[in-house]
Amino acid sequence: EFDHADIFLDLNDIETQFHHAIRRVPRSGFIISRAGIDSIKRVLKKGCWSNQISIGEGTAIDFKSNGDQLLAGGLDMKIEWLMRGFQNAQNAELAVAMAHTINVPIDRAFSALGEFRGVARRLNLLFENGSLKVWDDFAHHPTAIANTLDALTQEGAPLIAVIELRSNTMKAGVHSETLLASAACADFVYWVLPETITWDEGLLLRPDGTSMVIRDMVALETQLAQQASGQIIFMSNGGFSGIQSRLVARLTKC
Repeated sequence: EFDHADIFLDLNDIETQFHHAIRRVPRSGFIISRAGIDSIKRVLKKGCWSNQISIGEGTAIDFKSNGDQLLAGGLDMKIEWLMRGFQNAQNAELAVAMAHTINVPIDRAFSALGEFRGVARRLNLLFENGSLKVWDDFAHHPTAIANTLDALTQEGAPLIAVIELRSNTMKAGVHSETLLASAACADFVYWVLPETITWDEGLLLRPDGTSMVIRDMVALETQLAQQASGQIIFMSNGGFSGIQSRLVARLTKC
């Protein structure tokens, strides 16, 4: 997906830079790539002189997330784990593949994922009181937003998404026409926009009124603090002016 529009001209420009990076990997090194991705195929077609490991659909390292379980199709194994969603299953594939390059057996690496506790800002659970969960995630582009929200639908509770357009690419409106669809899994969406937006904000609004553009963080915090149940997910590559910690503090006092 195209990113860093202030640096690169287009996706082809980014692919060229990845090609340059691959050229620097020695013959004894490894290139781990996901199967079935057109942009990855194009990059590798430009040239690859190192060992290659393919992961994903139809390979030996093909994982699927199902609630609190991770399934390994190629191994006929499954484990209980704390992660959620398609994107975390993909990250798990990469981790196992990298471990395999230093001779860790795939089944052993897969089993170890059950002990992984996650990292900050990747479906990071900030608050839980039995009826309400508050999450924080670094997702800030359409594909990542869609995958993150899809993962939380597995929780089975109503979902409020708070999405900040913070990166230069997002503020410039490069993905403005696909953002609304990316948040389809959320029951309600707050779009946090800067004053400098010059493109049509109406592209972010649902006909049924279950989305809104907001800039007043105090008002947003007040509205979210009234939420008694369900899920709230903050998504941004920025800090959201600290609203997450303030909201959690208010909810903790309730």
